[in-house]
Amino acid sequence: MTATSSITLLLVCFFCYKVSDGQSVDRTTYGYDFYIGMFRVDQWDEINEDRIFISTLSTQSVDFTIETDIGWNSTGSVSVDEPATVLLPQRVLRSLHANYSERYKGIHVHSDSPISVIVMAAEYDFKEAYLVYPYIDLGLQQYHYFVVSADRSMSRFSMTDSQSSFLLVGNEDDTTITIAPTQTIEVPADPQNPNSALLSVEPGDVHTITLHQMQTLFIGTAFGDLTGTAITSNKPLTVISGHECGTISDELLQQLEQTQYRWWWGPGRWCDHFVEQIPPTVTWGETFLIVPFPNGIVQHYNKIIASAYDTTVIQTCNGSIVATITLSSPGDWNSEEWNITYDPRAYCVIKSDKPILVMQFSAEGHIENIENVSTIFTQVLSIVPPVEQYINTVQYFPDNGTYYGSNFLNHYVHITTTDTSFVLLDGTSYDWNWYPIIDQNGNTVGYGTIHEFLDLDPHVLQHSNPSAGLSVIAYGTNYHNPSDNPQTYTFMMGMKLNALTTGALHLSPWYGQIFGGVPVILTSPEFVQQHQLVTCRFHNTEVRGFPISSTEVLCITPQLNVTGRVFVQLQHAYTHKASFYSQSIENGYKVNIISNDLLIQAQDTITLTWIPASLSESTGTVNTANLRINIKLHVITNNSVDQVNELASNIDNSGSYTVSIPTVSHSSAQNIYPAIVSIEAVGNQQNPVTYDYAEGAVKQWTDMIWIANDAGKFYSKCKAWSISEPATIGEALLSIVRSEVPCPPTIDQARTVNSGLIQNSNNKLVRFLHPNADKCYHQRTITRTEGSSNECCYDTNGQLIIGPTSGGSVDKASPIGSDSSSYLTNLLNHHREDILPYIFCCKGAEKDCGKYYTRRPSDNGTAYVPPIPAWTIGDPHIITLDQYKYTFNGKGEFILIETDDESFTLQGRMIETQNGTASVFSALVAKSITSVVQFEIQEKDNKTSFLVCLYHAGSYICTCLSGLTGDFCEENIPTTTVDDADNVGLAVGLTVGILIPLVIVTLIAVIVLVLVIVRRKRSKKESERKYTDQQEMKQVPKNVYN
Repeated sequence: MTATSSITLLLVCFFCYKVSDGQSVDRTTYGYDFYIGMFRVDQWDEINEDRIFISTLSTQSVDFTIETDIGWNSTGSVSVDEPATVLLPQRVLRSLHANYSERYKGIHVHSDSPISVIVMAAEYDFKEAYLVYPYIDLGLQQYHYFVVSADRSMSRFSMTDSQSSFLLVGNEDDTTITIAPTQTIEVPADPQNPNSALLSVEPGDVHTITLHQMQTLFIGTAFGDLTGTAITSNKPLTVISGHECGTISDELLQQLEQTQYRWWWGPGRWCDHFVEQIPPTVTWGETFLIVPFPNGIVQHYNKIIASAYDTTVIQTCNGSIVATITLSSPGDWNSEEWNITYDPRAYCVIKSDKPILVMQFSAEGHIENIENVSTIFTQVLSIVPPVEQYINTVQYFPDNGTYYGSNFLNHYVHITTTDTSFVLLDGTSYDWNWYPIIDQNGNTVGYGTIHEFLDLDPHVLQHSNPSAGLSVIAYGTNYHNPSDNPQTYTFMMGMKLNALTTGALHLSPWYGQIFGGVPVILTSPEFVQQHQLVTCRFHNTEVRGFPISSTEVLCITPQLNVTGRVFVQLQHAYTHKASFYSQSIENGYKVNIISNDLLIQAQDTITLTWIPASLSESTGTVNTANLRINIKLHVITNNSVDQVNELASNIDNSGSYTVSIPTVSHSSAQNIYPAIVSIEAVGNQQNPVTYDYAEGAVKQWTDMIWIANDAGKFYSKCKAWSISEPATIGEALLSIVRSEVPCPPTIDQARTVNSGLIQNSNNKLVRFLHPNADKCYHQRTITRTEGSSNECCYDTNGQLIIGPTSGGSVDKASPIGSDSSSYLTNLLNHHREDILPYIFCCKGAEKDCGKYYTRRPSDNGTAYVPPIPAWTIGDPHIITLDQYKYTFNGKGEFILIETDDESFTLQGRMIETQNGTASVFSALVAKSITSVVQFEIQEKDNKTSFLVCLYHAGSYICTCLSGLTGDFCEENIPTTTVDDADNVGLAVGLTVGILIPLVIVTLIAVIVLVLVIVRRKRSKKESERKYTDQQEMKQVPKNVYN
């Protein structure tokens, strides 16, 4: 860059940031504080090359700091001429799962002058980057985000552990976050509790958590696409979403198969890493200009996400409409029109009548060998900035790093603008090759260009017209070298982050229990007259509200009967719409029952506890000392909640009360009733509270219980049920669910992501229905044939329990369903078909639990087929878990397998054979968090010994496996306990008699599980090939042999 252009840029940018002290200044992706998370990447290599790129528009040197909670920090400086690249430490900052050990992996980048931050995540076969948005407080009561991801349905190798996912990073302490997933996920009940269990949150349900500044929470699933998952917070939040290794479209793969495109591993099978940070919906826009990626050879795809109800979207390419889409509610996306594609060379415009988010997907590549129709492909994802958020100036800099010996050789930028007259390059005019973008009416709505930079220098792109702006998306490839793995990177260079939809209706809280009674403050963008009739519609029920200020209305939620997102409409002189998230019974209760059993006999007493102050936490306007409490019993029938008895009235808000459960009298005349208890908060005549002026009552609820009027009739009810339910139905139901999701014999197998099972997090219900079970798992997706699902329960030793009274049992009517409107129907069907018969047969004084388990049998685990093992044999020939075969003649120590969270590592030592023509394994060592097992083959005088050592809890012991022909054992093999100086008192004494069985079992598992991690997108032409370079396996940088 010349001195003149630098000075010109300085003057322009000084003006930009000088006015930033005013309230009307544009907020942009250049900022001062950035809270970053490293997204999980499908990992095969021991070495990753994650990087942070930092740049500035200032001609002066700008200092920055990078801080983490793991003890790694960094400092540096940048200027407009010299961006900085910071290499992150190996993998330790990547968020891998939802457990507490991953909670403190946030990264804070700070500067006293505006900077831009880009993150690049890199493994051998995956490189993807995203632009980080700075911390910006928009002054909102709620921030709404929606996840954008992909699917793995036809991903290469059918990698079931590759996850559609999102990562949350706290920007402020005490950030309340509600998650409403579109697929079943596991979320910690309390992310602040190191011992918190993971809860299963189904589609249509919601879960609320709290994160603090710099805390991270990674959520993923290998079963489906999380696109549309709603995330709502009360403070700014970093939301990063994508896919560990996904594919953009099944139809794309089918198109490639039809054109006979082939890869060395077979037709139509590959995946790529996708990641982008999601901006809050208030910054979304309505007009988007799209430029094609330069190497696209098949159709492009766009994912379009709605932020409001009843959104209409029109996409026009080269002047012709290619899609008209209607999105009915926030978070909806064009799933039905997802396979509507457009010419990969087309210039397009997308317009909507309400704010949307647009993500551009493309399959990039080239044909390597025309004769053999061999192709190299990679997929890219980029957020498309709305025209309303076009920025004035950005700095472009290419990624010129070397990754595993592969360089990015092509560097492009996509530029779009609505005004081509003032687009400068490095402060001077440039003759851009603009292509007009035409809408369906023939009007030119913008211009686009693809520009390739032939140098590796940073450049400044600037629109000198203050009333206009531009969008710049960087893109790089390595296609000039066909022997390289196909790689691309793409990231947006900058945009404004102004709040465009300031007139939104806000709810506080925006979530609550399905059966209602939640006091909600609705903040209207328009003034509300104090004496005006105000109503709130939740779903399909309207209630009268009470204005508590000129812009705020109090409404109490009615009984909703559905879970998930609920439409809300505030009606006064104006009409405004928003969303409320309805929680299921088990995830939304706040009143505890002090009882060891969920089956309550009529006339028994129970003690209820609650938090008195929680009855005011929604509004903060109610003095809880003035509240009086009514306690009521409700039975759940006919898809609704019916009040039956008032158990107490006008009592103190003390937080605890004991009530007697009456005999239930109800028109349904049942013997056992599913029920729920509520506490209602009301004022009194002397001290009325705000709640009293709105329609409805503020309530909190218990979890579900069962009330028995006459337990003496259980056995006769069991016999009557067994007659009406033929015994043959048990095996019929079992055969259905076992064909889809069989029970594994051990809990460790049930915990794996590809088991199709998820843990039942309602511990009280597990103890009630399976008294001696430690944990139970249910099917992730019900078998749609009959609506049944499998259940697998395990004892404290992790073994599958079969039969009465604690074994899992097939559910005839699964309580789990994907349709939130059927929540109560599913629940009641499950109660009628599965829980009532269990109570009748297994809970009375006279029992015949065998009748129940004959008709709802346990899966005995014999149908479970474990994953195909990997093998190594000979010199050595290796078969990986995905059954890929090759020979590797390495020499040295290598990592053979390593879990994502590094809780288990298997290393192997390879030595040269005597004739020097091959290599073999001579030692294996398996390392967990607390233990190491080592197996080593030793040779002496043409004899062989097998040495086995165990290190555990500060103690180390070895033994020689004898009894083999021609073997030998060294004398003085250590068998005594050696105490670790740091673990005095924790040392354990192990006898050889105990050690040998343990080690033999371990070694069998270790040898069977020997594998190597496979390159993800290797561009080979043959399906099997002999390798001699040691880069094919992960070289051990530091071994754990003693």
